[in-house]
Amino acid sequence: MKPYGQKMLNKSQRRKNNKGIALILVLWVVLILESIVGGFIYVSRLQTKIAGYQVETLKAFALARGGVAQGINYIDNLKKTILLKENTPETFPVTLTGDLGEGSYRVVLDNEEGKLNINTCSREQLHQLLNNNGINTVGNLADFIFNWRDKRGGLDTLQELMLAGLDQVSLTKLAAWATVYSSGKININAAPPEVLRLLPGMTENKIKEINSFRLGNDCLAGTADDQFLDSNNIADMLGSRVLSVLRDRICYRGESYKITAVGSLTNNARQITVFLHYDPIKKVVKIKYWKEN
Repeated sequence: MKPYGQKMLNKSQRRKNNKGIALILVLWVVLILESIVGGFIYVSRLQTKIAGYQVETLKAFALARGGVAQGINYIDNLKKTILLKENTPETFPVTLTGDLGEGSYRVVLDNEEGKLNINTCSREQLHQLLNNNGINTVGNLADFIFNWRDKRGGLDTLQELMLAGLDQVSLTKLAAWATVYSSGKININAAPPEVLRLLPGMTENKIKEINSFRLGNDCLAGTADDQFLDSNNIADMLGSRVLSVLRDRICYRGESYKITAVGSLTNNARQITVFLHYDPIKKVVKIKYWKEN
């Protein structure tokens, strides 16, 4: 049996130990609470940043949509002017810029009619376009396109060609010369040499003459003096035989257009890509494709 004094000493020691354990527990609780509070503060700040970023993104998209509206209005006014005045030239690309509220927009308008429509072109033209420009896939891209045309009536977007194994680099390259949105006729004022070569009877000398004419007296492409307004302008250049073959395959103004609009704020920018068709009979613009990114 332990002496009374030792018992008191042991009790005192246990009290000190218990106090030490309690202090450690309190410190752990404080640390846990601080971590929780810190976590709440971090999450709160993060949510505030995310909310601010989302607001900025919405504002940037709103600016881009405002740019698209300006682009559509420009094309609508241009087409109505052309309908009133036959000799009005149609020059593209066109760049529009403007400020709206806290940011700005930049819009590039281009004529989609100067490209080969892979939903309506001949197999020979398609093979020529792909082979001339080194666009290849693991399988036969031309067969894929014509099978798709037979089964589904045509592609809705060029991006569907990635199902045939076409990579993004080749797709971007092809998009400079091919489309699925045009009427099928090739705009002689907008077609690059890669597309002009696909027209029957077109020679390199004729392509050089066309490009020289389109540079005009000011030697600048896309200005008002660079336009073939009708077959009379180009008859001497092509010759009557070639013109008779091409008469129903070419046009001098477009009906299909591409709008690329970018809305910008200080720390955010968003882009909208739109393909549209102008109906000359109803005199309205119809949107055929809209993508936001």
